Amino acid sequence: MPPIILQAQIPPDVEWVNDGPGADIDFWTSQTNFQGNCAPVTFSSAAVTTQYAWIVTTSPGSPDGLLKNTSGTSVSISGLSMTEGDPYQLWVRSEQDMTGGGDFITSTSFVQSDGFVVDTIAPTVSMDAFAAIQTDTSFTISWQGSDVTSGIDEYDVQRKENQGPWLTWLAGTTATSAAFIGTSGSTYAFQVRARDRAGNQSAWSAQVTTQINAMSAYLDVSADPSFLAFSSVETSLPIELNVMGMGSGSFTLTSLSESRTYPGWPVEYLPDQFLTGSLVPGVTEDILRNVTLSAAQRAKAQSSQADGSFTITYTVRGITGNGQSVAGQVDVQVSVGAGPASSLIIGNLAVNLPLDPYF
Repeated sequence: MPPIILQAQIPPDVEWVNDGPGADIDFWTSQTNFQGNCAPVTFSSAAVTTQYAWIVTTSPGSPDGLLKNTSGTSVSISGLSMTEGDPYQLWVRSEQDMTGGGDFITSTSFVQSDGFVVDTIAPTVSMDAFAAIQTDTSFTISWQGSDVTSGIDEYDVQRKENQGPWLTWLAGTTATSAAFIGTSGSTYAFQVRARDRAGNQSAWSAQVTTQINAMSAYLDVSADPSFLAFSSVETSLPIELNVMGMGSGSFTLTSLSESRTYPGWPVEYLPDQFLTGSLVPGVTEDILRNVTLSAAQRAKAQSSQADGSFTITYTVRGITGNGQSVAGQVDVQVSVGAGPASSLIIGNLAVNLPLDPYF
């Protein structure tokens, strides 16, 4: 004959169950372990042993599976195999042993939590592209992020001025754009990271940079002549670079660089030349230079042809009165006429001739 269980010996049902170690959560960041807690119940004063029995199941589901027993109202369950993005529930019931023999009398039913979803993947995030030059000290920065399971909760945005350190600009914001006010002449970099509703945090995004040029300052460079033609015997031609500062305030010239692009050859970079002198907006500064052509450079330009060509790119650099870097560039096309032969082959006889000029 089975033992008679008195109503007073049946422990009460748990009133509520929370997913997570504290207040109830909706998302969980592990696939192998879980924590939960519940409301305490008032056990019989005559009970020898009391405990809570816990089960994690898919949702919707029923409390079938391996029980984890605890003496208190919180639980940590390991060894689970939960699936990313799937919903689960935590179940609990109260139990008491009235005799000490291990025969536990259980509460009337398991009580279930409102459920949680497994989310272990951090969000993806990026800064939106914007103009490399800003003509106003105030401009808008924007960013975006996505998270498949729980969704974006908040963003952190950092900014860096020139070569300085990264500094927090916005922390824990839900916005995806904001107005930024900087200093004309400075270069700024921005990066963003995001946290989803489960607490997963992304890495910092790739940075975007911009320079504030509130005066719209730049150098306008032109060349006279705009086209050079080397004859078969010429090795040097004059050229005049006309530089004008555009915008407000004064300019100081700092350097002139020259590169040459030959057909089928790597770009040739000539040493930078230092410049001195100041510019007043609207006034042209003339820079006189000679373009030289060596035998090797002529050969590159001709590239096995009778006539050849190449392109010279001049870049003039300077700074404004408030320290902002400015630059201007001009391309000059160059033609190269066929040079005299450096050798003459007659049958099997080679006669070496000197380089021009002939004597």
